[in-house]
Amino acid sequence: VTDLADRLVPAMAGLIELGVVDTDAWSRRRVLQLGGAAAAAAVAVVALPGVAAAASPSDTTTAPSTSSTTTTTTTVPPPTRTIYFTSGSAVLSVPTTGGSPTTIATNLSSPQGLAIAGNTLYVSEVGAGRISTVPITGGAATTLTTGLSNPWGIAVANGVIYVPETPTKSILAIPTSGSPVTTVASDITNPLWVAVDNGTLFISNVNQGQILTVPTAGGTPTVFLGGLRAPYSLTTSNGVLYFTQSSISQNVSSVPVAGGSPTVLAGGLANANGLAVADGLLYIADTNNNRIATVPIGGGTLTTLVGGLSRPIGIVVV
Repeated sequence: VTDLADRLVPAMAGLIELGVVDTDAWSRRRVLQLGGAAAAAAVAVVALPGVAAAASPSDTTTAPSTSSTTTTTTTVPPPTRTIYFTSGSAVLSVPTTGGSPTTIATNLSSPQGLAIAGNTLYVSEVGAGRISTVPITGGAATTLTTGLSNPWGIAVANGVIYVPETPTKSILAIPTSGSPVTTVASDITNPLWVAVDNGTLFISNVNQGQILTVPTAGGTPTVFLGGLRAPYSLTTSNGVLYFTQSSISQNVSSVPVAGGSPTVLAGGLANANGLAVADGLLYIADTNNNRIATVPIGGGTLTTLVGGLSRPIGIVVV
């Protein structure tokens, strides 16, 4: 018996070391307490895979219970924002969830471009050659600057309104206080729309099929993109420039502001003008289709958000 124990115990130790036998504290304790061949054999019987053995009543243990945890993923919808846009002789608003438009301002003279800073909307009135302001809560328009020549797609950044003047082939800078008016770029064939990104102005030079850049402080325009088909409106968001193009602005495209090749995001537009970006969607003033449409910023199918409008052109989303 002693000889059997002497041979079994080392064998068990080797099996434990190799991971074949997994003894618990009780098994090891019993080997030390009982000794001899009988105890070692008992351990072998208990621990060997596929063999069940009865434990001593005083040494019975309860295995910990396991329970499964279900993880629920909740999708948080984007916040409801407000879209402001020109339509006919008015500025209207509508939630990004859709619905009936609310009138913000009326009796404007061919309003085209629209920009926002704080609680103030800035409107370029082509028919009156002026920039007007309107509270975002609605009310009468107030003249900020007059004597402009066909101001169109404007942008505002850091307290300055940037205004393209097609007849003078210039880009003007006007403080939101209204004066003084300065020229930041000139000798542009047909500037129609501007956008601002990190100190750089992007300018649509329609007849030349170009998008130009110039520092907001002023300078000589540089060709950013060429070979386009009548680029119209522009906007920037998170390092990406979005623009409409073709002879009647039938599609909307994007390109990194760092440069690269344009990507067409959607077609089927009709003389689309204003663009705005919010929560992964591009909002488009689809002028000749008399609607506000949306498309994912990565591209996809156009969706009509609001229809039955009167030639919407300028648009912002806040």
